[in-house]
Amino acid sequence: MPATQSKYRGTTAYQLVHAELITAARYRGVTTYRAVGQLLGIWRPGNHLSRETADVVGAISADEVAQGRPMLSAVVVHSDDHLPGTGFFTCARDLGRLHSDQPADRQRFWEEEREAVYETWKRVFKV
Repeated sequence: MPATQSKYRGTTAYQLVHAELITAARYRGVTTYRAVGQLLGIWRPGNHLSRETADVVGAISADEVAQGRPMLSAVVVHSDDHLPGTGFFTCARDLGRLHSDQPADRQRFWEEEREAVYETWKRVFKV
């Protein structure tokens, strides 16, 4: 489902996932697709989890880009290899942010986008 047509927009699930991604970003960390799936009430890995997590994080990224911010889904990775899924790069191309499908370019794009997310959502301490 294209991110622009997500069934999650305006739902509590969207808000929970959005908050999870912001929290990961504020701590310069990551979260996993499995953790996102659990916020959606999906406990078993598989195609259903993949489709639903792609839907919600794609919608979140589209909304963030529309607000002039980087793709917040850059902080979502697979728990086994700590890399984003192919859907992240598809979404980036669909949003006009990624222009090459070369592996090195994809890796560089993800690292730069993740750093931009960290910078956007960094914690600011005032003493």
